Amino acid sequence: MRILVRSPLLADRVRETLESYDADDGSFTFIETAGGGMVFEVTGTDDGVALAKSTIRSTDFGKGLFFSVVEAS
Repeated sequence: MRILVRSPLLADRVRETLESYDADDGSFTFIETAGGGMVFEVTGTDDGVALAKSTIRSTDFGKGLFFSVVEAS
């Protein structure tokens, strides 16, 4: 599954956070920058959108960060 993550601020930190996440419930691999956001390949889960949102929100900067995550088409 591919997801599109849009974050106008701190995009580099969001990318680092997702790329470094590797657990039993899933992992993220950066694919490209497209559509005003970053495309990631998600493996190990059926709900990559929810996993990405919870992973970003679990960081010190993520609680107050405006971002969106949608399934990429």
